[in-house]
Amino acid sequence: MTIKEIKSAAAEGRLVVLRDDPWHMIAPDAFGDLVVISRRNDGEPVRKATLGDLRRAKYLAKDKSKKH
Repeated sequence: MTIKEIKSAAAEGRLVVLRDDPWHMIAPDAFGDLVVISRRNDGEPVRKATLGDLRRAKYLAKDKSKKH
């Protein structure tokens, strides 16, 4: 995904995660830079998103095959 797509998704309230590890999300920080944040409570520090992270980004979507 592009930086513009990720920032737009965040503004819309959508969650952008890494394709290979959906427990890590990409979000803009207070200064407008994109960072990778762990959604687990494992104490992993926030880090600046790399180009590889942006290439592996995708929207997190519900599984529509499950019925509630």
